[in-house]
Amino acid sequence: MVMKKIAKAIDRAIDGALSITGLLISVLILLIAIFVFANVVSRFAGQPLPWLFDVTCFSLVAFALLGAGYGLRQEVHVRVELIRRHLPRETNAFLDILIYIISLGFFILLGWTGWQWAHDSFIFGLTTTTAILKFPKWIIISAIPLGSFLLCLQSVRIIISNVRYLFRIEPNISTARKIDRPWVVLALMILALIISGILVVYIHPLAGMFSFLLVFLFAGMPVAFALGAIGCLGIYLLFGVSQFTQIPLTAFNALNSWPLTAAPLFILGGMLMSEAEIAERIFSFVELWFRRIPSPLLVATIVSGGVFCAITGSSVAATAAMATICLPILFERGYDKPLSCGAVAGSTVGTLIPPSAGFILYGVVVDESIGQLFMAGIMPAALLFLFYIFYVCFRSTIKKERLKLQSQAATSTSKVAAFKSGVWGLIAPIIVLGGIYFGIFTPTEAGGVLVVYALVVGLFITRTLRWPQVKRATLASVGISLMVLSIVCFASIYASLVAQHQVIKIITVAVEAMNLSAPVFLLIVFLVILFLGMFLEAVAIMLITLPLTYPLAMALGINSLWFGVFNIINTEIGLLTPPVGLNLFVIKGVTGEELDTIIRGTLPFLLLMLLILLIMYFFPQVALWIPGTMF
Repeated sequence: MVMKKIAKAIDRAIDGALSITGLLISVLILLIAIFVFANVVSRFAGQPLPWLFDVTCFSLVAFALLGAGYGLRQEVHVRVELIRRHLPRETNAFLDILIYIISLGFFILLGWTGWQWAHDSFIFGLTTTTAILKFPKWIIISAIPLGSFLLCLQSVRIIISNVRYLFRIEPNISTARKIDRPWVVLALMILALIISGILVVYIHPLAGMFSFLLVFLFAGMPVAFALGAIGCLGIYLLFGVSQFTQIPLTAFNALNSWPLTAAPLFILGGMLMSEAEIAERIFSFVELWFRRIPSPLLVATIVSGGVFCAITGSSVAATAAMATICLPILFERGYDKPLSCGAVAGSTVGTLIPPSAGFILYGVVVDESIGQLFMAGIMPAALLFLFYIFYVCFRSTIKKERLKLQSQAATSTSKVAAFKSGVWGLIAPIIVLGGIYFGIFTPTEAGGVLVVYALVVGLFITRTLRWPQVKRATLASVGISLMVLSIVCFASIYASLVAQHQVIKIITVAVEAMNLSAPVFLLIVFLVILFLGMFLEAVAIMLITLPLTYPLAMALGINSLWFGVFNIINTEIGLLTPPVGLNLFVIKGVTGEELDTIIRGTLPFLLLMLLILLIMYFFPQVALWIPGTMF
């Protein structure tokens, strides 16, 4: 009884510590936005503040590392559910115990090496490289052991919780399937690990590492932790314990990035615009102004989805928002359900429409201009959405659907009112993309501008935003941002392993020996991303594949900007690919519709995305013309 009370007290203490951490990083992400916006203002005022650059990057490092444990508690980290969703609760609990014991080993290693780095920095009196501000470097580095400690605490909570669950249940072994029994699952996992070990010893270490990665992923380990754990295991097997010192340095440098700061800022800006009811206002505007064309509400859905994606830059977030807003209205007005679901799924290709987290990550990983990547996505996105609109109008004309009339009359007064209501959402992408195109501010600065713009418009102009909504938007953006940044951080360890073992050189030589052409290479990349998209988020796909595919693409003479757009469209296709495309389940979760209904409506939009890829292949200037005209 006493032990039980002690366990509950410890659990409450850990939960309280993580809650305080969540509050701190919520404030920190708002401070990052303010720092970036202040950097823009000071530069235009002729009084630049160069120290803000480093402070912002260090704040991003602290945000991602300290917040990882909070993100684990909030279950924001992406993991593969392809197998686990078919297993009973007790078997999943058993798997959770296994994968978090493995994860715990990774967190302890990361924390210990991070602590040693911070300790050495303290002993030798190292300071930051900021031109004006000089403060001890160990303070910033301490985010690594502190963040790792919080991850350890939450992992232990998860392990204990699942152990207690397994001891409480009384499984009916006589009626259970063999595959559902925890010990059978354990045996299968051990067998897969043994096979992976054999690949390491007798085939090639990296082949075994990749096999280990697949085992961890399909067992349900969060993608970020699986990549980090495999990176550490590979470093040990290939280089020994002495090279563990590079682990915290690699993770720190992956996050200490000015361009990467744009990702959480655009996510926060999009969430604030969502809470300010911007998407609803855009939908109402398009519905009124284009009601004379066939299927005006479907066109409104497509246009609104495109604008909202350009604001949020997140496909999953845009899909959830547009499905919630548009689908109930479309169903009530009598629109075909599969077509309506397909229109929402197709219109929320968030990582294609700039500014987007996908282009930001691609630019960070391959060291390409993010501004030019944004511009490269404009024409393919515009062409794709024109095809969408043509398709829904043509199909509705052929089908001659009976639709309920709109209750609001489209008078001049109502049109003007709708325009005034929706104009603030419509001009947000114009400010952001126009500022980047004309060189007024960088993509990261554009993210800070978007956050401040959303706050000013929502709080003081439209008055649709209140402080409780700001808090809700901030917490939502914290979750998505932590998911993205955690994968970036820990995938850097995996990517470092790949780079150090000269895998690219080996593969390049093999490709040259096979005389592999660019079209065949692109087809292989397309099929790989299509497969991965069935069970992984776009961020994870890019960070797993780009370290291998990008150098090969460059060796084959493929343009870097073009390859970026190609990758983004591919990942979006994967998110909509049956049977387990992530966005399909988002729509299913919002509407409750059968999955086959959603898939049936989505297929024509998938074909149109494939058509865009073909047009881009035969006419590369579709993606390359606008970047070539940038200032």
